[in-house]
Amino acid sequence: MSTIEGEMVSTNDDQLYQILRMLCSHGLVREASSKIYQEKFYQKHPDLNPEFIFSFPAYNMRSTELNAVMGRSQLKRLNRNNEIRRANFKLFLQNLDSDKYFTDFALEGRCNYAFTLVLKQADEQLCVQVVQTLNLLNVEFRRGIAGGGNQLRQPYFKAVKWE
Repeated sequence: MSTIEGEMVSTNDDQLYQILRMLCSHGLVREASSKIYQEKFYQKHPDLNPEFIFSFPAYNMRSTELNAVMGRSQLKRLNRNNEIRRANFKLFLQNLDSDKYFTDFALEGRCNYAFTLVLKQADEQLCVQVVQTLNLLNVEFRRGIAGGGNQLRQPYFKAVKWE
């Protein structure tokens, strides 16, 4: 299902603009349009996946009535679309080398919106090859189950003062 997303910001302050862009999307640094701004975070946090550095605690709250209407209109097709997703996921798993990749997912009653690729054994060279191939083919992907890994290592969380 897709319920669209949208936002609008009007400012002449570039730093505020970059921050607002990130705040609209979970605080992700990659959403800043300035490569210079992004690079500052990447250099400051080289131990984090650059695709999933969270600069601020933020939400993804952009829904409107129009979004809800669009979502509800898709409900009548949801079961059929989920059947297609299940068939696609099975096809994906059937075409993986089960010696290299985990393929024994519990599929009963489940519907994946994304394909999960898990190496059976740690293999840095294979991992790099997979990432390079996906990037070359412009396939969006996330490393790690949640993409960003351990949230305690993210910049926004380091600023929290615990009592």
